[in-house]
Formats: sequence, structure tokens, C-alpha cells
Amino acid sequence: MLESFFRTISFGSMAVYPVDTSARAIVALIALAFLPSYVAYAKQSARRSTIYLFSVLCSALFMLISFVPVEDFFINRPPLVSLAKSLWALLLTFAIFDKRARRKSFLKTFVIHPLESLAAHIVFLLFKIMPAPVASAVGGFLGRTFGPLSPKYRKLASANLKIAFPKSDAAWRRKIIREMWDMMGRFIAEPEHFPRIWRLHDRYLKFENEKLLDRLKGKPFIAFTSHGGSLGLLTIPFALKGMPGWVIYKFPSNDLTNSLTTLSFGRGVGKVDFIPNDTRGTRRAMSVLANGGMMLVVPDQRIKGAPIKFFGRKAETPLGAARLARYFKCPLVPMQIVREKGLRHRIIYHEPIMPRKNDEATMQIVNGMIEDWIRENPAQWFWVHNRWGLSQDEIEKTADA
Repeated sequence: MLESFFRTISFGSMAVYPVDTSARAIVALIALAFLPSYVAYAKQSARRSTIYLFSVLCSALFMLISFVPVEDFFINRPPLVSLAKSLWALLLTFAIFDKRARRKSFLKTFVIHPLESLAAHIVFLLFKIMPAPVASAVGGFLGRTFGPLSPKYRKLASANLKIAFPKSDAAWRRKIIREMWDMMGRFIAEPEHFPRIWRLHDRYLKFENEKLLDRLKGKPFIAFTSHGGSLGLLTIPFALKGMPGWVIYKFPSNDLTNSLTTLSFGRGVGKVDFIPNDTRGTRRAMSVLANGGMMLVVPDQRIKGAPIKFFGRKAETPLGAARLARYFKCPLVPMQIVREKGLRHRIIYHEPIMPRKNDEATMQIVNGMIEDWIRENPAQWFWVHNRWGLSQDEIEKTADA
């Protein structure tokens, strides 16, 4: 009876579950890895149909029966054959019940993203069990060792550096790229240890012009920074002052890694909340500023906005921070973070900028300040981001051979 039911709902693909205990456990673990993507997909779906929820329920049942030792309900097949057909049943079930899943993105959403997320969580867990200085050193070693091996990102970083520093030579660019990978490896390795750095901030952090925060306490303002150092540490000064903060960030393409993204931006340090940079995020940001709150933005990514010069070449720059600052008549506060050695960072508060009447003029000032920070420490910026929207042909022509 039970076998007939599962044959029906999966077009005869069930009745192939492995009798072997270890194979059954493997199926259950893989099914468990798929379930978070189903749940996340359901949250984003505009239509929470009964059929959709039924497909999720079926997947959950498939996972559960993998643990049930009722061999009488299953045909005894070789474990590998049973495993392969069981995985096929898991994928087919969702494809049958949700027509949106039959799009080309199905493989990415329900196979690649869960596996990416699983790998990322394992990596973060390994860094978490290491002492903070060791994790940072290991992350730096892995970054500078394996990062440069990617031709795609090596060429993009080289092309970006050539645009920003046209008079530089190839040897200098290779050196900067290697140091950048070291920094990015540490960026991934350190977030799990932010609470410890918060507790031992006297050992790891040095502040310049810290009194600026005392002047701004209780008033709305928008802080901005660049993608350099462990930028999630910028939430620590607000925690030390007892100031709740909000971080506007770009929601990752793989929503299953969102918890790791927010961790990198300072989740777990003080009273920090996160606002994705979408329409709903804008409304929430307005509510925060209207109530005298502060926000941290990182505007040096290519997000839909206005073409504003960055290192002498126009780059898409988001105008949201300038518009909010102009609307609420609140200052933009430049916060620069500089990695000095290992886990040690220096956080510099620059004098606030009042918004101009023209939002593009405001963001041109912001871009100019970020340019200056990058010129001071060129290895401490993410050169693997396609800031100028270069085509593949442009990258090939501009990059070093």
C-alpha cells in the first residue's frame, strides 16, 4: 500500500529506496540538504499554492522513510542503483509539482546552490573551531595560494588594476593581486571570531577620531565604507557605544548562504540588523532614519544607479544613500578600515559629508573618498569585482597575459 502510494506520486520512481543502511543514510542526508532550498524558494514564491506545499511535504516524506527499516515496502535492489534512482525521485518530484522549477535555473537553484551552501557552511565551521589568529593565518594562506589559480578572476583583477593604475607595471599588479587574495582569505576566515574580537577590541582594534560617534549619537546618519579589510568589524564601534545599527547589503545570489553573508557584515556583534538593497529594504531604511537610527552602506559595487566616475572611468553607482541623506538632511560619515597585521585593524572616522542637492554630485564625492582609500592600500580592495562592467573581450584585451 505504502509502496503503491509513492509509486503514484513520483510516477513509479519510488520503490527503489536502498535497503542498505549506509546508502539509506546517504539519501537522507542529501534530501536534508535539499530541503532548505525548498523552504527558501517557498518564502520567495508569490504563489504559495497547495501543490507547491504538497511537493515540499513529499520531499520531507522521502527523507523520513529513508530512516525507516521497513524493507517489506521496498524492492531489494543493489545499493548504488537504488541510491541513483532515489536521488532522481527527489529531483523529479519537485519538477513535477512546480512548473517554475522546470525552468533552466532548476539545476542551479535545487542542486548547485544547496551543495555550494553545504560546502560554505563546512568551511566556516572549520574556521570557527580554530583559534582566531590561526584561522586568519590559514585563511590568508589558502587565499594567496589558491586564489590566483583562477584564470577568470586573475584576468578580471589584472584588468581592473590596469584601469585604476594605468602607469603600474605587470610585476606590481601581480604582487597586489596576490596580497588581495590573502586579504580575501582572511575576510572569509575571520567572521566567526568577530564576537571574540569585540570582547578583546583593545588588542585587535585601533580607532582614530572616535569622538565623532559621540557627536552623532542619537541622530540619524549614514556611514559608508569600501570592500576592504574585514569590513564587518565596523559594527563593533557602534556596539561599544551602545548604538543599534543597520547594514544595507546586497542579497547573495545563493540565498542559502545569506546567513554567512550577514555574518561577514557583523552579525553577532551588538544590536545589528540587516536590510537587503531592494524596494522593501528602502522603505525599511527610511523608517530607521526617521527614528533617529544609523545605517552602514558599502556603495563600491556595480549596482543599478547612475554612471559616476571612479578612477576616471564611469561606473554604475547606487544613489540610494545620497537620496536618503538628502531627504532626511542627515550626514554621510566616511568610515575607513585598514588591516595592519593579522587580525589587527585600524578604523578611521572621517569628517561627515552633508548631501548636495544633486545626488550624483554627492556620490561623486563618496567615490572620490573611496578612491583615495584604495590608493593608500591598493591590496585591500576586492579587485575581483567587475566594478566597471567590463565585457569579456575588454577583460581579455586589458588583462596581463
